[in-house]
Amino acid sequence: PSMAEAHYLLGLVARDAGDAEDAVAAFEQAIRLSPTMVAARVELAEVHRSLGRKTDESAVRRALAVVEPTADRFVDLALTSLETDHYADALAALAQADVADRSNPRVALVRGRVFLREAERIGDPAAARRALTELEQALATDCDRVMLDNFSLEQVAAAVKLAHGRVELEVSGNVNEGTLLAFAQTGVDF
Repeated sequence: PSMAEAHYLLGLVARDAGDAEDAVAAFEQAIRLSPTMVAARVELAEVHRSLGRKTDESAVRRALAVVEPTADRFVDLALTSLETDHYADALAALAQADVADRSNPRVALVRGRVFLREAERIGDPAAARRALTELEQALATDCDRVMLDNFSLEQVAAAVKLAHGRVELEVSGNVNEGTLLAFAQTGVDF
């Protein structure tokens, strides 16, 4: 293997051994040696994420979207921006994702998540309606499952009614032993 690949492999070993700092150093060295090595950038972003380094993760995802400007890379950048409450950055990344691939259903779903998070933050019912509109757009694609991530119980119930069995709906976030039954009773699939 090349030196970049060797450092990448060292990073994987360090990550798997639980040595995040050595993994970061190895992935960064792999990227210095081969700036277009997508796999090293993906792993580096994930290690930063596991360490709670949102700013570092965001920087790596931004660079990754430059190296590989696909809709999925921009969606990942949008999700990282959303986690740090940078709504405008998240929407900008999603606009770039639209340019890269207008048919990617993840774009509409994540845009809906951005609107929902903003609606929750400021108590804006209009933003909540925009989120459900994004779900409607995702339902118009050929996707077979939609992830409802961090939706409230009321939002899940509205999504179930809107989807009306056209796709499987999966709840993620806000689910625990105390809320499991209530979420199941909405009619969500998973």
